[in-house]
Amino acid sequence: MIKSISALPPGIRHLALLIFIYHAGASFIWPVYMPYMNQELGISLTTGGTLLSIHFAMQFAGNVTGGILFDRWKAKTTIVLSSAVPLACTVAIGIGGSLEAFIACFLPLGFFSGFFYAVTNAWATRLHPSGGRSNSNMVYVALNVAGALGTALGGTAYAVSHSLAYWGNAVFHVVFLLLFFVYFRKHSLSVTAHRKNDPASALQPAGIPSLAKWIALGTLSTGLMVTWFMYMQWLTIIPTLFQNIHLPSYSYNLLWTINAIIVVLAQPLLAWGIRKCRLSLKAQLLWGGLIFVVSSLVTAQASGYAGFVVAMVIMTFAEMLVWPSVPALASDYAEPGREGTVQGLVAGGPTSGRVLGPVVGGMLFEQTGSSASLYASTVFAALGVACFIVFVLLAGKTKNFNRARWFSK
Repeated sequence: MIKSISALPPGIRHLALLIFIYHAGASFIWPVYMPYMNQELGISLTTGGTLLSIHFAMQFAGNVTGGILFDRWKAKTTIVLSSAVPLACTVAIGIGGSLEAFIACFLPLGFFSGFFYAVTNAWATRLHPSGGRSNSNMVYVALNVAGALGTALGGTAYAVSHSLAYWGNAVFHVVFLLLFFVYFRKHSLSVTAHRKNDPASALQPAGIPSLAKWIALGTLSTGLMVTWFMYMQWLTIIPTLFQNIHLPSYSYNLLWTINAIIVVLAQPLLAWGIRKCRLSLKAQLLWGGLIFVVSSLVTAQASGYAGFVVAMVIMTFAEMLVWPSVPALASDYAEPGREGTVQGLVAGGPTSGRVLGPVVGGMLFEQTGSSASLYASTVFAALGVACFIVFVLLAGKTKNFNRARWFSK
């Protein structure tokens, strides 16, 4: 892992550090949104959940808008806005105020943070056009490690004071902006004419008509949306299920610690497996989707803590295959100067899943119970696989699909 990191250009390593700082700050306040709205602002969990869904809907709009601005306006200014506006919003929330003031800050916070998550992979492509999956993998690992650390620190800070959590987020934004100006003040993020030549990918999108490209990308984004719907049940249904079967809260947090450890330490094993089996990016996407289905089935049938641990381990390997493969595949569709637009569209898939997952998953849980709702999420995971298969069919020549595209050329 260390060797692969050192082999990357300095710009990519600096980008990974900035992603880590930004996402650690964002994760710092994610665990406190609902407790803050319920305990400090006195609103119901239903109203708080609705606000959270609107927040993610605003983030989806930010994904699309940020990607377009990155391409057609000023890349650096778009990145600065993605941190400067959330900085102002979290400072205002930290100072405190009415529910109306909170909403006035909470919704722009979602919109402008959406800028950042849309452009991270486009930014990496501009810095290292031939990076392929290594770019996406670096972004993915940085996000996961930052998420684990930020969530733990944020929960601890909130236990001391709700304001401390928001002020902590503000500090992360200040550090991000300072390092961004240090590292990239003189570094151009303008469009590069280089195209990626990643031998791990079997796609040849340059020969696909423009309309077919956008249909393929829309299908890929839809597959991500329904897969993330399943993934979000680990953040909505599973914690409630743990309470119902009288498992301690720390045992749930331990599952995500296991997730983060595997994401970091199992990278060499995964890279070896990909090389050994000669898996293309499309193959990684399809196999990862199938493993998501298996993990969801294991979760639905789990009757004790050991079952949930096994399900988490399986799901972690699935996400290690799927999440980094998607932006790497999408980058093949981006003509020079369209990286942000393409990555913004793809980033909208997970954001949409975050919007629908808690709402629909919660309704299913209340109406049908935990077992039926978890089997329903398995159906969504299977729909994700179906979308990924359609994407592969649209991406290449259909007549060649049956001889694999499961393996690289």
